[in-house]
Order: sequence, then C-alpha cells, then structure tokens
Amino acid sequence: MIRKDTLWKAIIEELIDDFILFFFAEYAHLIDFESGFEFLDKELQQIFPESETDRRHADKLIKAKLKDGSIVYFLIHIEVQGYDDEFFDRRMYEYGYRIDDRYKLPLTALAIYTHPNKATHFRSYHREFLGTIQHYEFPVYVLADHTLAELKQIDNPFAIVMATALMGLKRKPKDTKLLDLKRELVKNLYAKGYPKSKISALLDFIRYYVNFTNSEFSSKFEEEIDSLIQTNKPMGIQEAIRTELLKIGKAEGIEVGKAEGIEVGKAEGIEIGEALGEEKGLKFAIAQLLIKDFSEEQTSELLSVTLEKVKEVAAEIAAGNIPHLSSEEE
Repeated sequence: MIRKDTLWKAIIEELIDDFILFFFAEYAHLIDFESGFEFLDKELQQIFPESETDRRHADKLIKAKLKDGSIVYFLIHIEVQGYDDEFFDRRMYEYGYRIDDRYKLPLTALAIYTHPNKATHFRSYHREFLGTIQHYEFPVYVLADHTLAELKQIDNPFAIVMATALMGLKRKPKDTKLLDLKRELVKNLYAKGYPKSKISALLDFIRYYVNFTNSEFSSKFEEEIDSLIQTNKPMGIQEAIRTELLKIGKAEGIEVGKAEGIEVGKAEGIEIGEALGEEKGLKFAIAQLLIKDFSEEQTSELLSVTLEKVKEVAAEIAAGNIPHLSSEEE
C-alpha cells in the first residue's frame, strides 16, 4: 500500500502549476511560472528533521520566482490523517520561523486539512506574555467545507486530486460505492481533455489514495480504466488515414473484412497490396490519399511504397483514370 503522504508529495510535484493556480489563484499573476519551481525536500528535512518520524502529514517546501525577479518560498503542510494535535498551530509557527531564519526571504505557508476534525483546523498561532505578542496567521484549505459536485465544476486538474481525497474523508465507502465514485472521477478527468502526462499522474492518485477492500473491485476498476484509455486515445495520422480508407472502402462496396486490409504503411509486415491480394487495392489506397491532398512524398512514406509508384498513380489521376475498386472487380 502506498502511503498517502508519498502520494501527496508526488502529485504536488507532478501538477505544481495547477497546484499554485488552485490554492493561490489570487496571487498567480505575480508568479513567474516559466522559470519553474524547485522542491527543497532535503533542505526541509534538515530544517525540521523531527517531521520525518510523523507519517500523518506531508510537507513540501517550494522555491519560486516572481515576475519582478524576486525569490519566494511556499511551505505546504497537508494533514493526511485526522488526529488531535493541540500544538499544530505552534508547529506551523515553528516551521515558519525556522525557514525564515535560514533563507530570510518571503514565505507563504498553506495548511491543507483533509480530515473533518474541526477542533484541529487551526488558522493561526497566538501567544502573549507581559506585553510581548507573537501572532502568526497562515492560509488554510478545509476539504470538509467542499463537495464533490463543487470540485467537479472546477477546470483545474488539482480539483480532481481534492475530489479523490474527499472520497475517503469520513467513513470509507463500500467497494461498490467506491467503484462508482472512482469511475465518475476518471470519466470527468477524460472529459476535461487534460494532457496525457497529467492524466497519468491523476490516474495513479485515484488508484491508490483510497483502496478497495476486495481485490476483485481493483481489477474491475483497472479494466474500466483500460477501456477509457482506448476510447480516449488520440488518433494518430496513420490511424486517421486508415479510418478514412475504411469509410471509402465501404462507400465503394468493398466488404469490411477486405477493407480492413487497407492498412496505412505496413501492418505486421504485410504490405497493403498483399493485404488486398491484388495490385488494384494498392493503387486504390494511393489514389485516395492523393485525392485528399496528401503530397506524393507523404503518400509514399505513409503507405510504405516507392515514390515512383505514387507518381505512376498520380499520372493516371491526371489523365482522368482514377483507380477504382468495387466488389465486382474483386
């Protein structure tokens, strides 16, 4: 089982731009996203080594650059399990002053509460003694204050991360319900049209953050993911051409089984002419690409035939003799 703190740390790195836009939208216009972000995990361990023994939270220290060229830091603290920590506000304060003491540069800290225990949802640290006042406030995000319906409406990949965390916020749902929830999240993920790399990272987070009790449901979920991946797989240029040729083949009266032999390039080592069983099939495929404004060079490369052969068909087309294939001719 993958630890939740590990999942949080990984997904923040994978989706750092989206993370900043999700939680710091008000200040995003100040940040130089093109300069990238630096993750200071080792430095944070040195500053606060005692946190390594506590797996109930995930911490990230992130170095960023503003558009004016100045360097700033983001301290992210995520409570991944609900427990009573009456000194959490003090801990946030200590993180802040230790980082400030080391770098002496602006710092913003964010506490993300993924548990429903409002008693430990601190927003500040305050202490007074004999006229001396210490007060430290920090932004917080309380997952329990949001709903799945709300998060699904947000067009930001990190909203799906928060929706996933929300699934296990209270009592873990039964496997049947959990499968429905995960299925809905994955469908929503693909519906958003995010880049492949982000989809891959989010799928892993959905997979492992809340686990099924019965392994059979894990298998069912993986099968559904595989099905969705195939359904949403972008169509490459060769597949697009093959699909177009299939349509043309049907329009010409060619049986589907034979039309499927019109592969683009070589399919498993079988050339197009061989797949159709005759020269006419090859000339037909070349002609259809030329008619659709593919260049002679593109047609030669895509169909793995010589340029001379393509030029021969092009000459026939120019002469008004368009290669034609019908079911009768076969």
